[in-house]
Order: sequence, then structure tokens, then C-alpha cells
Amino acid sequence: EIARGKGADILVSVGGGSVIDTTKGIAIVLKEGGKIEDYKGQQCLTRPQTPHIVIPTTAGTGSEVTYFAVIKDQVNHQKHPYCDDNIIPNVGILDPTMTAGLPPMLTATTGMDAFSHALEAIHATPCSPVADGMALHAIRLIMEYLPLCVENGKDLFARGQQLMASTIAGIAFTNAQVGLVHAIAHTLGGLFQVPHGLANSLMLPHVVRYNMDTCADKYVMIAQAMNIYAKGMSDEEASEAVAEAITALTKRMGVPQRLRDVGVPEDGLVQLAEGTLSDGAIVYNPKPVSEAEEVLGIIKQAW
Repeated sequence: EIARGKGADILVSVGGGSVIDTTKGIAIVLKEGGKIEDYKGQQCLTRPQTPHIVIPTTAGTGSEVTYFAVIKDQVNHQKHPYCDDNIIPNVGILDPTMTAGLPPMLTATTGMDAFSHALEAIHATPCSPVADGMALHAIRLIMEYLPLCVENGKDLFARGQQLMASTIAGIAFTNAQVGLVHAIAHTLGGLFQVPHGLANSLMLPHVVRYNMDTCADKYVMIAQAMNIYAKGMSDEEASEAVAEAITALTKRMGVPQRLRDVGVPEDGLVQLAEGTLSDGAIVYNPKPVSEAEEVLGIIKQAW
């Protein structure tokens, strides 16, 4: 309403993923009118939206290059996706000085959001060699530079490399989608207010183990990018090494390891599993998931 009242014809978002996605929503309503709920879903728009310049202050979401906006329904405690080519920002300005003041924990968890984008882009069913190449390079950068950003937030070179990794991973998953990690993370955020990057970090190793009997060859590539692949490893051993290395990375950065540690109640796990089934990202998981009991088993391992 403020933007409309002042006749704004361009939007600038300065912030993390929530700020950027909110501005994507404003861009839609400012152009089309109505309520944001009217445009929920896939490719509902027919023309470019209000021009949008993004200056990210975190290095995780990649929202400056994606056609996604995830916006929370505060009444029903759900996160809804808005997916449309017409909401990709016009300009993204990657300035590491804008992330230099980010606290260590936020640096770590938003960085793991980028890691989850890269990993899921590789194992999602619409994956492609082009997206794989970008995602694998994002993983290499994150493994090298994210811990440095956490240890010394003023290291602008490391901050810049992590920003690039986030953007590259954003391009990768925009083309290849995400899977079960994000389906659970979206539901965790909606029901229990677990920050998105933290939710992804918590679920990553458990979903890798769930999927490994379906796409272990993908995890071999990831193990190589993480520099943990040893000659003679079986695909299954490489997959387990990926899961263990993700846990080791997050422990090194001080990220919580269990759902119980971030306020998720045990009596809420069934609701979490059932809600996950209705999240759109689940359809792109490499291993089909059709029953809440399957999701519940994974969630219990993480709890």
C-alpha cells in the first residue's frame, strides 16, 4: 500500500531470503492488484512484474536469481510457494561487505541453505548435466569458504566466494528443483518456526541416507566435490561419507544437530510428517515418497 500510494515503479530489497521473497510478493501485487494468495502456484503470471533489484545480506538463499518466492501463511501455519519466471529479479548485486556483519550462526545456517540447494539440485528428478556442474562447483566453494566465514566474518574474500556459491546454487536449483529436504524444511518453518537454513541443515544427512539406495551415483559426485571420496569406495560408502561429512561440517560450525534442540516437540512429529506430503517439493525427490510413515521415520531419526 505504501509503494502504491507513492507511485513506486521499482523495488529494491536489502536483506536475506525472507526480505527478498516478500519483495517478490510486493512486486506481484503492485503490478497485478488483489492479494498475494491469488497468485499462489506455478507460472500463474502472464507478464513481467514490477522491476526488482536485490542486494542480499546473507549467502544462502540464492533468491536473487530464482523464480521462487516462499511466503508464510501466518493463519494456517504453512509456507506457500510462488513459482514464476516473471518474478526473477532484474538485478542482483553481490557485495560481500553487506554480509560481513552477519553473526556466525546465521552465517552457518544460511550457508547450509546454499549447500542444500546444490545437493538437492543434483539428486532431484529434473536434474541435468548443466545444473549438476553448477551445483558441484557451489559445493566445492562452500566446503572451502563457509567455515572461514563463520570463523572470521570480516574475511571479505571468503564472504565473496560464499556469496558466489549461493548464487550459483540458486541458478542450479531453479533449473533442477529441490526434493524431500526442502519439503520437510518448509513444513518445519510453517509449523514450528524453525529458520529455513537451519531446517535444511538438520534434515540433509537423514534424507541422503533415505535416498542413497536410489541415487548413490549422485552422491559419489557430491563426495568428490566435498573432497572426501576415496579410491575404491562403493557408491553406498560414498553416500554414507557424504551424510557423515555434512554432520561434521555443521558440528564444526556449531549448528544444532537435532530437531528437539530447536524446539520441535515430539508430539508434533506426526503432524510434521503429514504436512510434508502436501509440499510441492516432495514430487521431485529421487526416491518417491507417498506415505506419511516414510517421512515420519526420517524425522524421528533427526529428532
